[in-house]
Amino acid sequence: MSGPGGELEVRVDPDWIAAHLDDDNVRLIEVDVSPAAYESGHIPGAVLWNAYSDLRDSAYLPVGRDQLARLLSLAGVEATSTLVFYGYGAALGFWLMRAQGHEDVRLLEGDRQQWPASGREWSTEAPAPARSPYQLAAENLEIQASRQTVEAAIEDPETILLDVRSELEFDGERFWPSGAAADAGRAGHLPGAVNVPIERLREDDGSLRGGRGAALRPRAQRGRSADVRDRLLHDRQPGQSGLVWPHSAARLPRRPHLLRLLGGVGQADRHPDRLSPPY
Repeated sequence: MSGPGGELEVRVDPDWIAAHLDDDNVRLIEVDVSPAAYESGHIPGAVLWNAYSDLRDSAYLPVGRDQLARLLSLAGVEATSTLVFYGYGAALGFWLMRAQGHEDVRLLEGDRQQWPASGREWSTEAPAPARSPYQLAAENLEIQASRQTVEAAIEDPETILLDVRSELEFDGERFWPSGAAADAGRAGHLPGAVNVPIERLREDDGSLRGGRGAALRPRAQRGRSADVRDRLLHDRQPGQSGLVWPHSAARLPRRPHLLRLLGGVGQADRHPDRLSPPY
C-alpha cells in the first residue's frame, strides 16, 4: 500500500489488518503499559509489548539493541517482516522500530476499539510464534536527538523545541512523572520550547487531524513561534501518545526536519539548569 508519490503508506485500518491476518510476513504488535486490555481481548495473532518493562530500561531510556533484538526474535519478526503496531502505546513501537532501521513499520491510527467496532472479534489466545534470528539494521540517527543535541539547540534560532504535553504540564501547573516515582523530576519545560498539546492533534475517535489549521499552531514562549520551515526537535515524556507528533507533522507542507529527543523531557530533569520554571 503506497501513498501519494509512491512512498510507503504507514497508516493501516481494520480492513487492511483483517485482509492480512493470514499473511506470515505481517506481525501484529499491541503496545500498552499494562496487560489488562490485551488479556481481555486482542487482534488475532498479535503479541504484547509492555511499554515500560519491555521497551524502557531503568533509566527510562529505550532498551539496548541486544534486548530489543531478543524481543523481536521472540515475536517471530524477520528483517523483511511488516510490523503493524496498535494499542495505547502504538506510536512508541512505531517510532522505536523506525529509529532502529526496520524497513516496513505501520500503525493502526486511533483507538484499539476500531477492531470490534468494525464488527470483528477479539481473540484471547496468546500466540507462540517461532523464534526468529533477528538482527537489527543500522540505527536511523536522522530521526533521533540526544540530550546534547537538544542542549545545543536551545540557543539555535534555526531550531524549534516542540513540547506536546498538555498546557498544564508545559506551564508547570501539573507534573506527570511518566513511570517514575511521584517525587521524581521537576515541573516545567525546556527553555525556549513551544507547545502544541497532543490533544489538539487528535479527532474524537483518536485518529490524527490533517496538517493544516489552528490545531497545529504552537503556543510560543518568550515571543517565539514555530515556522514549518524550521528544524523541529520533538519533546515528550517518552512512551505513548506524544509520539504521534512526528507522524502528524509529516503531513505539513514543506515538512520540517524532525527529530525526537531520546528519553523526552525527563532527560532534562537530571540537569537542574535545563528546565524553565513555571510561568
